[in-house]
Amino acid sequence: MPYYLVDVAELPYPHAMGTRPRLDGARVRDSNCPLALSTLRRTLGRPSTWSPGQDGYRELFTANAVDNRRQSCDVHQGDWAVVLPAVTAFLEPFPATADIAFISGAAREDARLHKLARADRRLALALLSYSDSLRVYTTAQGHQEVNGQHRICWARTAGEPFLPLWYDDRAPRPPRTAVLLQRG
Repeated sequence: MPYYLVDVAELPYPHAMGTRPRLDGARVRDSNCPLALSTLRRTLGRPSTWSPGQDGYRELFTANAVDNRRQSCDVHQGDWAVVLPAVTAFLEPFPATADIAFISGAAREDARLHKLARADRRLALALLSYSDSLRVYTTAQGHQEVNGQHRICWARTAGEPFLPLWYDDRAPRPPRTAVLLQRG
């Protein structure tokens, strides 16, 4: 199954966002994402086993104090107004049967994506990544979860209403309102 443009409102909220390592000059340091699980545990004074789950994250996305910090997260990089049109235009000529590995390889070689600013190119390539595309999956407990939680968090923070998600035979069916991006 191919990439679809999906309404962000149809996506699950994070379930346990990790703290992403960031290269800061010559050293690696943890990101400053206020919704990373370790950050939430520390700032909310919760035990190391605590997790807000999707309902807790949904509430945190409406908290003004967290919203202000989320705007300055160093994981939230790239301009959706630039990246999303570039990604959708890139995907359009591919047939719906195109393999994700082929698409990912083509994205790394695409001149249009190479012309994007560094943060925009990084976001675009992450959205088209073979191993890290946004994907919905169902857990053994029957809950729907998503990988690429920081990108979805950034899209929600930026007010982006739609995201490209890869659906394969392990994923639930795309929402009824999803739009096929590969039309070639």
